[in-house]
Amino acid sequence: MRITTLTVNPCIDRTIVIGHLEHGKSHRIEKTILDFSGKGINVALALAELGADVTAVCADHEDGVERDFFASHKNISSVLIPAKGATRVNIKLFEKQTHHMTEFNERGTPADDTQVNHFRAALCNLAKSSDLVVLAGSLSPGFPSDFYREIGQMFRQMNVPFILDASKEVLRYGIESSPILIKPNAQEYEECFGVVPTATEIFCRSCKKQLEVHGIQYAVISLGEEGSILVSPKGAWKAAVPPVEVKGLQGAGDAMVAGLAYMLANDITDEEMLLRFAVACATATVELPGTHMCTLEGIHKYLPKVSIKEIVRW
Repeated sequence: MRITTLTVNPCIDRTIVIGHLEHGKSHRIEKTILDFSGKGINVALALAELGADVTAVCADHEDGVERDFFASHKNISSVLIPAKGATRVNIKLFEKQTHHMTEFNERGTPADDTQVNHFRAALCNLAKSSDLVVLAGSLSPGFPSDFYREIGQMFRQMNVPFILDASKEVLRYGIESSPILIKPNAQEYEECFGVVPTATEIFCRSCKKQLEVHGIQYAVISLGEEGSILVSPKGAWKAAVPPVEVKGLQGAGDAMVAGLAYMLANDITDEEMLLRFAVACATATVELPGTHMCTLEGIHKYLPKVSIKEIVRW
């Protein structure tokens, strides 16, 4: 079982932990955490923890951050694409009292046509030996907004399933290539489809219609503290979040994607099992600070604690 992940626009996450944010006031920082990150990178980290054979395709900036990261993570194979400039830095402000995360994300150094073409070639080559590909995260300036759609169409021609985790126009274009699964959060789903996600039969039926229009098998929609919804051709289910002490929020959605990718690559398609495993991966991530991804120990701890409720069967 081999999975490929893509990170076009990696970053350094600088997480600042405070008690509670008061606008216009001075604050004492309790802790600062620096992590190399990016959706595809986080997915690869979680997949490696699960024992998957994972290859990460990633931009390689001139400051050498990406090279240093992969040199210290030998359990992840990498294909690094040369990129100009330095790795972008994102600021994450985590409030311990409210568990709110406020994010300030840089756009990243613009890519040129050569870099874009190198990504195309690398993905085409790796897809030939991949059981599944994960396209996740934002695109650097210079990439066409329909890059995921273009790559997804190439995967379809090669009969390689792919998961899409993106937002705004990148998601709107990407769904036209019929990914096997999309994983938007509530805001991203509303921005793409114009409907507010809720754990109701009415919403799930409207979601099912969207999936049918675009030839998508599954949608997993994260609702934050309210849990997650999975919609498939068979029906819809909702998972509740197990009780957990939240120490960090970034990476939770990526851990969920990793869990889904791992199950689908192993031909495990039972909806309740898919959703339970994905939520356990996410929960095992939020109990860790910064962008620290789930561990096997954490996943096994939360797996039996995830409750699943059937919303509707078609």
